[in-house]
Amino acid sequence: PPAMKVEVFCRLNKIPHTTVIAPRPGPHGRWPWIEHKGKTLVDSRRIIEYLTKEFGVTMDDGLSDEQRATKAMLRRTTEDHMYFCACRHFLVENPNWSRRHSQMAVPDFFLGALYDVVRQNQIDALDAGTVGDLSVAEFNADWLQDVKAVSSVLKQVAERSAAGGGKGPFLLGTPEPTEVDCVVYAH
Repeated sequence: PPAMKVEVFCRLNKIPHTTVIAPRPGPHGRWPWIEHKGKTLVDSRRIIEYLTKEFGVTMDDGLSDEQRATKAMLRRTTEDHMYFCACRHFLVENPNWSRRHSQMAVPDFFLGALYDVVRQNQIDALDAGTVGDLSVAEFNADWLQDVKAVSSVLKQVAERSAAGGGKGPFLLGTPEPTEVDCVVYAH
């Protein structure tokens, strides 16, 4: 999801880029990472902050305080907790799911090696204190609580838009996508 978020952000904002499937993580052992004007940037949030400044992106400029608060909640819930829940679900609880459902057009031997590296990196991150030490029941309860919270917010936004209180079809009721649309879409 972090790489997809950066990809969607670049496409929506017409930022010229080349996507490369890297055989190993970038600096600090993480994906995604970019190189731009001699700089190497790691972490999707920091990459988007950099690209926003560098390319004068204005997709969030017209947001109200309420929309910014909703954006922060959706962003942090999806990036910081739901992401790790999904990693645990697909890489720990169901380790063969991702391998069987990959859409990458690469040879199987390479995909297997890449998958093993990504899987181990994510398991290490989970064990560092996110959701890796939860029992299966605790993990399922936490993930379900997050999904319900995000669903509730999205339902409220949809109802407000349908009632004429929103100006558009996107997550924050905006006529154009915002950064949080990239985040939630990628997750």
